[in-house]
Amino acid sequence: SMLAHLHGVEYVPVRPAGTDAPAQLVGLLLLLFVRAPLLDAVEGVHAEVVKTGFHGLTGNKGAVAVRLSILGTSLCFVNVHLPAGRSAEAKEQRNAAMREVMRVLTLNFRLLSQSDLRAPIPPPMAHSACFCFG
Repeated sequence: SMLAHLHGVEYVPVRPAGTDAPAQLVGLLLLLFVRAPLLDAVEGVHAEVVKTGFHGLTGNKGAVAVRLSILGTSLCFVNVHLPAGRSAEAKEQRNAAMREVMRVLTLNFRLLSQSDLRAPIPPPMAHSACFCFG
């Protein structure tokens, strides 16, 4: 309702079919909205959660991703919570965690494409645009 108030247009949440909750990993949340008239143009919505904390066992670190196509353009949104710190070791842990996130997302997108006999879902960085933030 705040988006509608600010922009004068109704916005609706984008979620994978069969779900009514947004993509979430512990305190990490990813909310996507589109203008209501565009909702019918949104296809192939899929959400993934990647745990990287304690070698993938816990969700204290990791990522939440949502991919979709709209009007023929594929988009991937990746919200991450990675290890903190300024040391060289912390930087390497962060980079390793991000590589793991992208590796798992690529694998899961490929497996989803094969299991559902859908059009292939590209790896995150092969979408028309991939937004990584966090």
